[in-house]
Formats: sequence, structure tokens, C-alpha cells
Amino acid sequence: GKTFYIAISDVLPNGTTSAVSQVATALYHGYDAILAAHTQWWNAYYPASFLTLSDSRMEAFYWINMYKLASGTRADRVVYDLMGPWFIDGTPWPDLHWDLNVQ
Repeated sequence: GKTFYIAISDVLPNGTTSAVSQVATALYHGYDAILAAHTQWWNAYYPASFLTLSDSRMEAFYWINMYKLASGTRADRVVYDLMGPWFIDGTPWPDLHWDLNVQ
């Protein structure tokens, strides 16, 4: 299999330079090291919001959304707006909420 490294940059006007730098850094560290660092971060994060529900479907939904929220609100990342993790320059709805749209 092949590994693809994708970067999303919020740095204007040099977004391409920032994205290329992020990919170069990822290539330097390698997939296994990046996965290990992310796994360590998640394992330190999720116990603070641990929850068990009697409905396994709802519990799975909770954990999927906790993962999305946690991954998208890390201290060194851009805040999610109404568009979620997909920054759209010039959107007519540049709005922030303390919830995720799950439409």
C-alpha cells in the first residue's frame, strides 16, 4: 500500500509553503512516529470525557464526535467554524458555536 500525506494550511498568503513544510515534516518523522504521537495524545485525552451508555449505537456516535471535536480543537489548531474542519474563505456564514453540526 501507499501512504499519502495531506496538509491543510490556514496560513495566508503563504498557504502552499506552509502545507509543503507540514508534509516535509511528516515525511521526515514517518508514519509510525506520527501515529504513535497521535495515539499517545488521544489516550491522554479521552479518559477526561469517558462515558458509557446503555445504547451501543449512541455510545459509538458519542465517541466518533468526541474524536472529531478533540482532533479539531487542539491547542495548536484553528478553531472549527460553522463549516467544520473545511475552511472556506469568503463564506457567508463565518460563525462559531460550541457544538458540531451533525446534519
